[in-house]
Amino acid sequence: MKKILSVAALGLSLTACSTNFAPMNYTLTVNVSGVPTATVTVTDTTTKQTVFQQAVTGTATIPNLVEDHVYTVSGLDVSGFKTPAAQTITLKKNDSVSLAYTAQ
Repeated sequence: MKKILSVAALGLSLTACSTNFAPMNYTLTVNVSGVPTATVTVTDTTTKQTVFQQAVTGTATIPNLVEDHVYTVSGLDVSGFKTPAAQTITLKKNDSVSLAYTAQ
């Protein structure tokens, strides 16, 4: 009987220790330079969803992005300026990306 109770207690303690941890949420700061304002799109390539698409003047911070998801940050064309290359980032902490526009 003692052995059965010990095995049951071990099972309960293992169950109590096995917890599923939800991924952390982080922020991504997008810095836009070289133009007064540019529309920026951020796509979660893991879920294939656009999580942000707005005009950015200087800096925008996007909250509640999921840890270990891959995000693509791209700026839309601005007349008279060379559009910076899209950037891809795997979010593992609060992070930032810079999009630098240059005059053509």
